Amino acid sequence: MTSENQLILDILQGNTSAYSKLMDQYHDEIYRYVYNIIGNEFTTDDIVQEIFIRVYHKLGSFDSNKAGFRTWLYRISHNYTLNYIKSWNRRKTNEYYTDQEDMLASDENIEEKMIRDTQINTIIKAIEKVLKAKSKKIIYLHYFSDLSPKEIAEVTKIPVQTVYKSINSSLEKIRVEVNNNGKNE
Repeated sequence: MTSENQLILDILQGNTSAYSKLMDQYHDEIYRYVYNIIGNEFTTDDIVQEIFIRVYHKLGSFDSNKAGFRTWLYRISHNYTLNYIKSWNRRKTNEYYTDQEDMLASDENIEEKMIRDTQINTIIKAIEKVLKAKSKKIIYLHYFSDLSPKEIAEVTKIPVQTVYKSINSSLEKIRVEVNNNGKNE
């Protein structure tokens, strides 16, 4: 039994310090993954907190014979983050004002940050516009979470060759959309 599986058993038996250890082990990694998709520290904090609450409540359903804990955790994180993105449009206006306040309070060069944020938003809009759900998931896991195609195959239960093909074709679709977007403006 791995030390990770032992921690999980301890958590299921009510040991809160074991949960704290497990959370500490994965918090920064999941935070980076979510932040790279969302791009807002405050929202990312909330999402990561909700993810770990869900993980705690669903820990009894974790089966180490089906997937590793990291894979299972990414599956929950990815699904929760995508659900957040789907509901994001309803809160878009409020988030915009928060982002603007953060930018003005930052020591970072505002013009550079605006340019970078615009570029990132353009790419994310292109991803959302031209990719189907499966391809989006693969791109987010690969580029925003630094998972290898093999790890993505484990998380998504998609053959690794399909993952490679999806990454390549998705990148081409995104490039075309970004280039067309720039010409139409």
